[in-house]
Amino acid sequence: MKSKFTGSLLSLLILGSCATKVVKPGEPEQIDSKVRVGNTYTFKKLDGSRAKFKVSKVDATTITGTDLDLKSYNLQRNQVASVNKSNTLGTVLIAAGVAAAVITIPAYSKNEPVGGR
Repeated sequence: MKSKFTGSLLSLLILGSCATKVVKPGEPEQIDSKVRVGNTYTFKKLDGSRAKFKVSKVDATTITGTDLDLKSYNLQRNQVASVNKSNTLGTVLIAAGVAAAVITIPAYSKNEPVGGR
């Protein structure tokens, strides 16, 4: 039971934490080269709040887009502290590896077949 709980906890932790920082704090001039229209990003603003949405337009002063609930966003570029992009494929592969390890490691440590006898 303990290993299942630990495995579930690790899986949740990994699933929620795989993101790539596209624009680092203090480097907002990279927005033009890194942020692509049509992709979904998490924008961290200078005040600490976050907004996750699909970008529909990037111009000289604003970044425009909508989230899954069709809420519209218009962020001022000078208010963006950093930009993160989710890495879904990496997350799925890591989670699958963790699940496989949770299943097989106890079997190998006890020298039993996977699934018990």
